[in-house]
Amino acid sequence: MARTARPTPGPSGSQPRRQPQPLPVRTRTVGDFVKAFFAFIALSALLIGVPGALA
Repeated sequence: MARTARPTPGPSGSQPRRQPQPLPVRTRTVGDFVKAFFAFIALSALLIGVPGALA
Protein backbone atom coordinates (compact mmCIF):
# COMPACT_ATOMS: atom_id res chain seq x y z
CA MET A 1 0.00 0.00 0.00
CA ALA A 2 1.52 3.28 -1.11
CA ARG A 3 1.69 6.25 1.20
CA THR A 4 0.18 9.46 0.04
CA ALA A 5 1.79 12.72 0.96
CA ARG A 6 -0.37 15.25 2.72
CA PRO A 7 -0.34 18.70 1.22
CA THR A 8 1.87 20.93 3.32
CA PRO A 9 0.95 24.55 3.94
CA GLY A 10 2.99 27.01 1.98
CA PRO A 11 5.63 29.28 3.47
CA SER A 12 3.06 32.05 3.69
CA GLY A 13 1.32 30.03 6.43
CA SER A 14 -2.21 29.41 5.27
CA GLN A 15 -3.29 28.88 8.88
CA PRO A 16 -2.93 31.70 11.41
CA ARG A 17 -0.42 31.02 14.19
CA ARG A 18 -2.05 30.45 17.54
CA GLN A 19 -0.65 31.98 20.68
CA PRO A 20 0.25 29.41 23.35
CA GLN A 21 -2.27 29.36 26.18
CA PRO A 22 -0.83 29.92 29.66
CA LEU A 23 -1.13 26.93 31.95
CA PRO A 24 -3.56 27.34 34.83
CA VAL A 25 -1.82 27.94 38.15
CA ARG A 26 -2.82 25.23 40.59
CA THR A 27 -2.37 25.98 44.26
CA ARG A 28 -1.22 23.19 46.52
CA THR A 29 -3.70 21.96 49.07
CA VAL A 30 -3.15 20.47 52.52
CA GLY A 31 -3.88 17.05 51.01
CA ASP A 32 -0.97 17.48 48.60
CA PHE A 33 1.39 18.13 51.52
CA VAL A 34 0.01 15.12 53.43
CA LYS A 35 0.61 12.89 50.40
CA ALA A 36 4.14 14.22 50.03
CA PHE A 37 4.82 13.64 53.73
CA PHE A 38 3.65 10.02 53.59
CA ALA A 39 5.62 9.44 50.38
CA PHE A 40 8.72 10.73 52.16
CA ILE A 41 8.04 8.40 55.11
CA ALA A 42 7.57 5.42 52.76
CA LEU A 43 10.80 6.24 50.92
CA SER A 44 12.68 6.56 54.21
CA ALA A 45 11.31 3.21 55.39
CA LEU A 46 12.44 1.54 52.17
CA LEU A 47 15.89 3.12 52.34
CA ILE A 48 16.35 1.83 55.86
CA GLY A 49 14.37 -1.44 55.67
CA VAL A 50 15.71 -2.97 52.46
CA PRO A 51 19.42 -2.81 53.38
CA GLY A 52 18.49 -3.99 56.90
CA ALA A 53 16.64 -7.00 55.48
CA LEU A 54 19.53 -7.87 53.19
CA ALA A 55 22.15 -7.68 55.95
